[in-house]
Parts: sequence; C-alpha cells; structure tokens
Amino acid sequence: MDEKRERLLSLTLAVLLVALLATAGVLWWRQREDDPTAAVTSSARTAATTFFDLDHATIEDDLDAMAALTTGTFATSYGEEREELAEQVTTKKLVITSEIPEQGTAVEYLHDDDAQVLVAVDATTTAESGSAETAHYRIRVVLSHVEGTWLVSGLEQVG
Repeated sequence: MDEKRERLLSLTLAVLLVALLATAGVLWWRQREDDPTAAVTSSARTAATTFFDLDHATIEDDLDAMAALTTGTFATSYGEEREELAEQVTTKKLVITSEIPEQGTAVEYLHDDDAQVLVAVDATTTAESGSAETAHYRIRVVLSHVEGTWLVSGLEQVG
C-alpha cells in the first residue's frame, strides 16, 4: 500500500472509532435515563424513608410528605390512620429516623405500571428522655405508575 492509502485508511478507522464510541455513549446514557428499575428503586427508597422519618415537632409536615407519595386505597387508609399516628408520635415526643443500606433494595416485580420493591429499613426511635432504640424492618413497597410518577399503592412488612 502506498502512503496516501495508509493515511486514508487510518483516518477512516479513526472516524469510525469516534462514531462508535459516541453511539455507545449515547445508548448508555439513554438506557440509564430510561431504566425503569432505577426509577422504581428510587421511588421505593424515598417512600420508605418518608414513611419512617417522623418527628413530633414536624409531624404534620412529615405526614403530608408521605400522603403526597400515595395513591388509591393505600392513600385512603393512610389518611384514616394519620390522626392516630400523629397523636402517638406527639404524645410520646418521638423522633424516628431511618436509614436504608446501599444495597438495601431489590425489585421483586416490575411490569408496565405496577412494581413491588423489597426494602431493608433500619429505623431509630428516640424518645424524649434521649434513649434510642433501633429496629430492622423489611418491607414491600407496592408502586403504581400514575401520570408519569411512581406512587405508593401499598406498603407491608415482610420480615
């Protein structure tokens, strides 16, 4: 091969390599943005921490935050239990904080507009006296895709 052809071949290969890398990058980015597993996992983590994080000083705001994440019959039942929960937290002057381990979620089911995510939650309850107690919960967060948002349609303890 003469020198001119070698340069043309090298240039062509370089252009093809750049195009291939750019295409791979775009496909990776789109897959990352459109990954429904990531969306339901994120929604379940948010719901779990919002559900468990309660402070007697901000109880109404805390309960409003959770209510905003609910839908269907779960929203109705949560609304019905809200007053009793607020009274218990306020009367005992509790502060409950939660933590989910980095690998503390697993998508159990995902299909179209329905999902179930298992979440490990470590909840620490601190009483007015300052004594704290940590409990380990395993919950199933049932999600429904409503108008572009994953909302909680059920929440149950599984372990």
